[in-house]
Order: sequence, then structure tokens, then C-alpha cells
Amino acid sequence: MDQVYPPLVQYLDELQLKQDDTILVPLCGKSMDIQWLLNKGFKVIGVEVSEKAVTELRSALNLNFTKHTKGHFKVFKSDDIQLWLGDFLTMQPSFLPKIDAIYDKAALIALPPQKRKPYAATIKELCSSTTRMFLNCFEYPQETMSGPPFAVFKEELERLYGEQFLIKLLHRQPMLDQLSKFKQRGLKDFLDEKVYLLTPKNE
Repeated sequence: MDQVYPPLVQYLDELQLKQDDTILVPLCGKSMDIQWLLNKGFKVIGVEVSEKAVTELRSALNLNFTKHTKGHFKVFKSDDIQLWLGDFLTMQPSFLPKIDAIYDKAALIALPPQKRKPYAATIKELCSSTTRMFLNCFEYPQETMSGPPFAVFKEELERLYGEQFLIKLLHRQPMLDQLSKFKQRGLKDFLDEKVYLLTPKNE
């Protein structure tokens, strides 16, 4: 996107964050949202498998990074940001500080069905007892268009996260008319963008 994701701006307060809290952004790509979160005073940890995306993000941030390795990851660090280059599914809780929030912007829906359960398992391992999550999904008839992005409905979110989290719908917006490229890929019935807030059940 060429702008900060509007629902993030609208619903950030739902995450109940404080200055210097740490936000994990899985499959972060080269999202402009990272700079916006840094400007808000948060610490950000982005994880991305594409070296090209990490290189372009580092360039866009225009910060001085140090580099080291941890496990299978190359890690680039600056004052309030860490960029981990590697496979998110190999991330271990011992690698990271306490995670206060997770910003899943089209990460889960980038994955085919067989990878979503391992992805969610990794997410849950990285959460503390107070970690909250902002999660963005698309809903559409999967049989009419191949992903990514894949269709993920609330029923699947309940299977993946419902044991640990309460799942609350924050935002719904029909997007079929705005995303004409999906029509060209065969989508014609509906396309709904949804944003959920996940809060720990033991909170």
C-alpha cells in the first residue's frame, strides 16, 4: 500500500499500548505502517522472508542498522526497530523480548491452508499472557479465486486462536468494487475486508 493502513490508524487505541511497548509485525514486507508505528513511539520487530523487501524497507526507514545472526535469521537492528530476515515459522520465543502486541496485516491470509495452523502456533508461542493482536482478513468465495490473499473466515480464526483469545470484529468493509484486480482473477460475488481484535481470555 502507498499509505498507512487506515484501520490501523482508526483502531490502534484498541491495542491499549503504552510508549515503548513492542509490536511484532510478522511477514512485514516493506510496509509503510512500520514507520508510522515507530513515529508513534513504539518498538517494532518485523519478520520477513524476502531479502529484497527487507533491503527496501531498511532503505525507506533511512536508519543506521547493525547486523548479526540468530538461529537461521539475519537480524538488522536500529534504536527502536529489529528486522529479522528468515522464515517466521522458525522463530523462537527466546529470540525476542516480551511482545505487547501483534500486527497481522494480511500475514495469515498470505498463507495457504496447510501453513496457517503452524503459523498460528508460532504466533501463540510468541505471545505473553497480555499480548493483544490486530488481525486483518479477507472473506470471499475461495472457489472463485485462487490466493493469495486467501479467504479466512471467523470460523477458522476461532479454530486457530479461539482457545487462547477472545475474537472481536472491529471493522468490516466491502472491497470488491475497489479492488478490480481481484475481479480480473475471477472474483465476482463479494469481497469483505475485516479487522479483528484478539485479546487474551485470561486478561
